[in-house]
Amino acid sequence: VLTALNLQGLLGPVQDMVETVLGFIPNLFAAGLLLLVGWFVAKLVQRIVTNLLEAVGLDRVSERVGLKSAIGEQSLSGLIGLLIFILILIPVIIASLNALQLEALTAPASNMLDEFLGALPNIFAAALLLIITYVIARLVAALISTLLAGIGFDTVLVRIGLTKAEPGADQRTPSEAVGYLVLVVIMLFASIEAAALVGFGELAVLLSGLTVFLWRVVMGLVIFGIVLWLGNLAGNAIESGQSA
Repeated sequence: VLTALNLQGLLGPVQDMVETVLGFIPNLFAAGLLLLVGWFVAKLVQRIVTNLLEAVGLDRVSERVGLKSAIGEQSLSGLIGLLIFILILIPVIIASLNALQLEALTAPASNMLDEFLGALPNIFAAALLLIITYVIARLVAALISTLLAGIGFDTVLVRIGLTKAEPGADQRTPSEAVGYLVLVVIMLFASIEAAALVGFGELAVLLSGLTVFLWRVVMGLVIFGIVLWLGNLAGNAIESGQSA
């Protein structure tokens, strides 16, 4: 129509726009096809890995070592399968963005994803460190709680005069509280190392300060408990002397 009207001033830009759009369609089709095939392959591998891990009993092992409570309703095999899906899909997304050949748009996104892929080994090492530490910390916390309960530590609140009865069945005992505290402290140290592995130096410093603060709080509570115990002893001795 523009040619018939001899409107060359409008015809040139419209022709350039149409040629640009038509020239971009193959790139868009290639990017979409790459993304579709990559998503299908990633989904297939995710299901294979998840089913294989379920078959070998990984979920039962995670329940035994106490990881079930840490990961929530998601099973460990499903979580690993999801991780595999993401690891496969990220290079596919990078390839799809490169297929578009829109450097102004795709270059920053591709660089960001490339940096993420480069950081994956450290992220994986940090996650593995936290998982292993959590399993060991739970075992250590349970061992300490059992040991303290065996030597009568659960009566410490009665001894220092803070309460007149031992904790009930639905209450956390002092030995369990100490075990939980040990778990938190061990995980804090592991978190410091994990943050350093992934390059979060400021977070590592923050966690270090939190650990020091927690240690001071614990020492203050210990000193306060000793003072209460000594005061209780002195009070009982005075009462016994007055009764005599």
